[in-house]
Amino acid sequence: METQDLDIMVGISPELYQQVKIVAAQKNLSIREYLEEVLEGIMSRETSTSQEQGSPMTHETFEELRQLRERIKRNHPGQTFDDSTELIRQMREERSQYLAD
Repeated sequence: METQDLDIMVGISPELYQQVKIVAAQKNLSIREYLEEVLEGIMSRETSTSQEQGSPMTHETFEELRQLRERIKRNHPGQTFDDSTELIRQMREERSQYLAD
């Protein structure tokens, strides 16, 4: 079964249209072919990014992180590492207080 292409209309500025037209010509593509290429590239990156963000942590990854934590503790005995989130909050509060004064 053959699928039929769909047409869409998108309003863009004349400047952007000229840029698209020039780049498409430089690549020996029609404007339609160039825009399809651009959109497919964007969609493949969007899809892979959302899949990476949504994937659960595996047992192997957790174990690697645990081992890394142990190595850091071994290489820096007696040194404590503060929670960076809390440090950032404190710094923001101090900056806000400084700016308010």
